[in-house]
Amino acid sequence: MENKFKADMQRIASQLRNPTGEAGLEMADQMHQSNILMTRHTIDSLKLRDSDRVLELGHGNAAHLAYLMGQAEEITYTGLEISETMQKAAKVKAEEFFQGRIHFELYDGLAIPFKAGSFDRVFTVNTIYFWSDPSQMAAELHRVLAPNGTAAITFALRSFMEKLPFTAFGFTLYEKSDVLELMEAAGFSIEKTEDHVDQVRSKAGEEVSRPFSIVLVRKR
Repeated sequence: MENKFKADMQRIASQLRNPTGEAGLEMADQMHQSNILMTRHTIDSLKLRDSDRVLELGHGNAAHLAYLMGQAEEITYTGLEISETMQKAAKVKAEEFFQGRIHFELYDGLAIPFKAGSFDRVFTVNTIYFWSDPSQMAAELHRVLAPNGTAAITFALRSFMEKLPFTAFGFTLYEKSDVLELMEAAGFSIEKTEDHVDQVRSKAGEEVSRPFSIVLVRKR
């Protein structure tokens, strides 16, 4: 029984990191439902302006894009994923509605495949746990932002995440101070932080309170 539980937790962790196949599509729907409040708070925090160029790391199934694209006029959006399953699902869900203003690309999770200064706003929700080289990724975010561009990093706090059994497999957990230190070391100035609590359903079916933070940083 213990070995089966461990295998189940490893499977969940693997699908959260890199959703694949039919199980990945199911996981993506679950992630959208559980993360939509975090995502909307993050989008709101960016205060998008007309014609902003937006980059998201880890877009999942992209069911949130109608909300994002409605924040201002003529926004262009680029989504990066390590999951081919998610990239394909996002294209089906979103591209036909925003032709010419939305693009999805795959990347290796290390190097962002765009020129310096390509984006005005960057955001990512619940991906920082999986950054294999956090310092390099923070530096890449700094590089691709335009001067005075803003990035938003959103994550559930370590004090909550460490209670989830699957986070023992391949997750790096953070408190807010860890992320502030990481982003400052990459050359960002801290614009502000936001602390929130949402309600999510656990794997056991119980509703629990999840504390999360949004760290907003600016390229100097």
